[in-house]
Amino acid sequence: MRRRLLSATVLVILFLSSACVIIDFVTGWGDEFDPSEYSMDDESAQSETTDKETDKSDDAPEDTSETEEKEAPAEEEASAPAEPDPLAPIWKSSKLTTEQIERLWLAYGDDPEADWIYSIAGIIVEDTMDETDLRILIDIILRISEDANFRLYGNTEFPCDSEIEGGFVVCTDDPLPIEAGDIYTFVMKVGAEIPAANPDRFYTYSVVVDADGDPGNNFQFNPPYNWDYFQNTDRWYTLNWDPDFGMWTLDVSDFAQNLYVAPSAARAVVMGDIITFFIPAAEFSTDQLAYRMTAFGHDGSFSPEASCGDVSGADPTEPLTPVSGEIIILEE
Repeated sequence: MRRRLLSATVLVILFLSSACVIIDFVTGWGDEFDPSEYSMDDESAQSETTDKETDKSDDAPEDTSETEEKEAPAEEEASAPAEPDPLAPIWKSSKLTTEQIERLWLAYGDDPEADWIYSIAGIIVEDTMDETDLRILIDIILRISEDANFRLYGNTEFPCDSEIEGGFVVCTDDPLPIEAGDIYTFVMKVGAEIPAANPDRFYTYSVVVDADGDPGNNFQFNPPYNWDYFQNTDRWYTLNWDPDFGMWTLDVSDFAQNLYVAPSAARAVVMGDIITFFIPAAEFSTDQLAYRMTAFGHDGSFSPEASCGDVSGADPTEPLTPVSGEIIILEE
């Protein structure tokens, strides 16, 4: 994964804002202002233009074909849906300051497109699925007050196992309450919208970490799966879709403590092609947290011909990614 620091971009944005250029960080850049479209040299120029238009209308019917052709793309563009924002769950939950927006983008990283892998090195992936291709990865810490905690996780913004505007929320079977404090927030954007219910595919999206900073108790792969996505980690947060049961689940396991089902207050938010994991820092015993994000889909057989997945970075043998350490403080 290539980390991109965009401080300079934010400074440029701030400068442009002071020049009264309207910027919408959620939906993209506004239309540029072209003074030539609105200025006239003098009143006679305006009068001359009006006269020519009158003469033209008297002599011949107006040809609007060219105008219609020019307007068509504009109409098509206007009707096209806006691209999802990779930070949509965070934008939805809070009005961020300019400084906080800058911190978000300092924590931005991308992943190569169409770099699917199988869990055995050298095996060619045949059944490619864009919804399992990681594209954008972000990690930050939300430092939330009691008021912000109640608003976000007190069954208001992101209530457990519920549909929300633009997506849905999934919690563990027996979720612990989220307390005020630091919440590790991991955002992944994939190459296509994640189906809310696919009857033909199983999906697993996960954040796996070394929760205690001790490599000696981490999971190691079992041959021949030398590219096992979870290797060198000891705590796993997996969002799973099972078509046999027709449901999404959030499962948390702690390999170091031999807990297949570990208690957790984590929750996942799915919005289009974006998944956000909220995980309390209290569930980790290291302040040097490192992680890997993964995406995987298959037809139930796990065969290379019908499986497809991706991990942050080139492959699972790469070192885990240290968290960015960027902190967003939410007071209310």
